[in-house]
Amino acid sequence: MKKSHLYYLNKKVDEYSLKNITSNYYKNIIIERGNWLLALITQKIKPISEAQKSFLIEFKKLSLIDSDFKSLNTNIKALTLWKGEEKIKGISMNLAYGKKNDEIKSYKLSRKKIFSFKKNNYS
Repeated sequence: MKKSHLYYLNKKVDEYSLKNITSNYYKNIIIERGNWLLALITQKIKPISEAQKSFLIEFKKLSLIDSDFKSLNTNIKALTLWKGEEKIKGISMNLAYGKKNDEIKSYKLSRKKIFSFKKNNYS
């Protein structure tokens, strides 16, 4: 495994940031690989396996659909519980539309903004 991947896998998650996650199952996912998943979706590290590439493809689709939480990938559910739906959807939209990680901002998304963005960029 690459050093950059190991760095994020070994990076500790702030326990305080997990206070709103009631499920130990999802807490453990974030504790074990939360910073690594975040680095992967924000393009701080590149995928090195087919499973990681598939995860990113599924993550990008999150911006294109009005997804039901139950249907999400387990890792995406964990990230959503940890960072919040608006931030995760914003990162997904940036990734899907080719934004660089230094352009990724935390911002509130509304259905109106999403449809406006799609209309302006794909009409």
